[in-house]
Amino acid sequence: MKVILLFALIILFSMFLAFVVDVLHSVKEVRRDIELAAERGAKFRTTAIRSVILGLFQADVSLVRLVEEKGTRALEPFMGTFTTCAVGEGFYLGEIKRELVEEALKSSNGRVLYFHLFPDNWLGISVVRWNGKAYLFCHNVPYIENLLSKKLGAIAKYGAEFYFGKRPQVSEGDIFVSYSNNYSNASMYVVVPLRSIIGALVVERVFLYVRLYFVFLLFLSLSYLIWGRLINYPINRLRHIVRELERGNFGVEFSDMTEAKDEFGSIARLLRAFSEETKRKLDKLELVLDTALGSISSPEEIYDFVKEALNRINTIFGVRGSLFVVEDGLSGKFPYLVYSDGLSDEDVDRLLEVYKEKRKGQLFLEEPACIRESGGRGCLSVSLFRIDEITWGGVVLDMDCDMDSVNEGYMKVICQHLFSTIKLTYLATTDHLTGIPNRRVLEYDLLKYSRIAKRYKKPLSLIMIDIDNFKGINDTYGHSAGDEVLKKIARLIGENVRETDSVYRYGGEEFAVLCPETDKVGAYELAERIRETVRRKRLHIGKGKVLYITVSLGVANFPEDTDKPEELLTVADISLHKAKSEGKDRTVTLLDGSDREFFLERFRKEKELRAHLRKGETVHHLQPIYDLNNDSVFGYELLFRVFDGKDSISMGEFVKYVEDRSLIEDIDRLTLTRLSKLLQDEELWSLCFFVNVSPSSLDRGRVLSELNLIPRHQRSRIYIEITERETFANIEGALKQIENLKNMGFRVVLDDFGSGFSSIFQLRHFVKYLDLIKVDGSFVKNIHRDPYNRAIVESIKTLADRFSIDLVAEYIESEEELTEVKRIGIRFGQGYYFGKGDVRAIA
Repeated sequence: MKVILLFALIILFSMFLAFVVDVLHSVKEVRRDIELAAERGAKFRTTAIRSVILGLFQADVSLVRLVEEKGTRALEPFMGTFTTCAVGEGFYLGEIKRELVEEALKSSNGRVLYFHLFPDNWLGISVVRWNGKAYLFCHNVPYIENLLSKKLGAIAKYGAEFYFGKRPQVSEGDIFVSYSNNYSNASMYVVVPLRSIIGALVVERVFLYVRLYFVFLLFLSLSYLIWGRLINYPINRLRHIVRELERGNFGVEFSDMTEAKDEFGSIARLLRAFSEETKRKLDKLELVLDTALGSISSPEEIYDFVKEALNRINTIFGVRGSLFVVEDGLSGKFPYLVYSDGLSDEDVDRLLEVYKEKRKGQLFLEEPACIRESGGRGCLSVSLFRIDEITWGGVVLDMDCDMDSVNEGYMKVICQHLFSTIKLTYLATTDHLTGIPNRRVLEYDLLKYSRIAKRYKKPLSLIMIDIDNFKGINDTYGHSAGDEVLKKIARLIGENVRETDSVYRYGGEEFAVLCPETDKVGAYELAERIRETVRRKRLHIGKGKVLYITVSLGVANFPEDTDKPEELLTVADISLHKAKSEGKDRTVTLLDGSDREFFLERFRKEKELRAHLRKGETVHHLQPIYDLNNDSVFGYELLFRVFDGKDSISMGEFVKYVEDRSLIEDIDRLTLTRLSKLLQDEELWSLCFFVNVSPSSLDRGRVLSELNLIPRHQRSRIYIEITERETFANIEGALKQIENLKNMGFRVVLDDFGSGFSSIFQLRHFVKYLDLIKVDGSFVKNIHRDPYNRAIVESIKTLADRFSIDLVAEYIESEEELTEVKRIGIRFGQGYYFGKGDVRAIA
């Protein structure tokens, strides 16, 4: 459509120029024709008027003769339309104005015959001189008006005008034609103005050119329709093809465009060749990228991943054969030896020998090295890489020597990615210190073998190994010696297991051995063999240092210890815990149902507690602590509770089963989060808050960081409760934690005093840091009836008074117990007796 509009404008401009030239040229051509036509018209009318005048002359002469012979009365029968204007010398005028007769007589100038025409009223006066007399006859001649008013033919359209008698004014360039006679004043003049000629020609040409322009537009529209069918279709089709190619659709359909023999067919064939070549390159590049960006999620996928990558290299680059190898530098074995499809055993041996030869001079390479040389049937490309100090690998390709630089670059990218993927997988699944699989691989293998054991009803055993007193080795000889011990123990374990067994470093100083299709007795015998080997082995550490190491082992078996293979890790951990607690340097298995039931209950409780935390089904009850001296609320203790939809369950139901430190840390952090909300409550600004924090959580650091976020001016209102059992179990660590809390501005409370079998000797280390001591509730219960409980509480009160420390009596449930506690002089009390009417909670 734009093309049509452009053509229409161009033609319009061209026709305008032609119009101007045509008008100028036509003025010259038509001028002569108009002059000739004007002369013919003037001559015709002059001749016609002359004939009329001559007729009038004949009639008037006849009347003159009649008058001469018979007198004026003889005229009466012939008057008709004639009017006698004069008789003889004295003439009578009648209704005719004398001025007109005198003008006609004067204009005759003595001529015998003369006709004077007055165009204003179309009166004609003829003068006839006869025998010395002048006769004037007046004639009414309207037919002369009719004769003169007739159109002047073709020249009338050019504005031609006739004039009689007086000569008209003429402008320069106008056409002027005149005809005159000597017997009348009726001279004929024709005037055609130049501007009228030009105006007529302009109008005439405008109509002509407008018609021509509309005819052209009609023709152009029809041509466009025909062009759209015959020519625009292939153009639109090519435009569509190019647009699809721009969008990346190189599979666009060309239909029958390429079969055309014209230029459109040539263009279509070029585009199809370009599309096919580009699509081939993109498919190749996509295959390269898919190969280069592939990944694996477990060690089990390495073989299939490498196999597929090698086969793709063969397909993409036309490589005849390819080999991938990973070599253990210590044993000389090949953990991974993968080759592409189609290679014979002889070809594999040949490529492997090439790898060994090239690897000899590259033992200390830091970056992947690529070596290329001519072979028997082409070229051999050897790419070497290094995973760690004792593990190397490489890819050997048997290919043609004429590979272009682009394909060679693609191949290097794939090999580089293959190296990186294998290396990252190795680092992610292998303990960097010992070189054996790590905990991630253990969990994966345990899941895999558990499914096999469960499906095919095969036994599966797991051995957990812990180095005894390893912390002492690090503290005494340094961490480098500890690392050396870990490497040697890992090597000893690996030397004593079977080929079907797998050794893992579980973490820290713990190792694991997974034994597929091994019953409990076989696993126990293997564990004992490992323990005895380690026990007898002298470990040389550094220069002149010899260590004797012992290990503790826990054994778990499916289906004897648990009917769920996925629980083997936890059962083995329980067995190991028992071995450590029973004196170390031993192998322990679960021998009776009580151990198994304890483990199952522990597993269920931890799982249940985690589920409640994840769903937000927990609250903290605010149990009031009363100042017994003035019977007022001194503060609140935040007591963690689980709400299962019906009942509220205290932490005491879970605490003896929960040993997962991360789970305990999550609970402590939740407690601190809710404590922060309470500190912002203006109604509670005058009260203190008591929170329980596990020493294990303080060791992990995150809880200590959150405590540090509490504003310093608020910390004096917060009492951190630590239990006697956990505190006295590790005096050195507990002292450091308590000192940190005091330096941060918090108050410290020793909780459950009297229940941990501690001694006064141990207590003396902590007394200077304590702000309060909570007397265990077992001594407060029935204190008004039990003299032994009363004596113990009185002794604790006496001891606390000597150190100026106030006591809190827990579990006060009756009026009698409260009265007895007050009598002893204990300042603070808490328990059901105080909280039954003041139950508050925060979620």
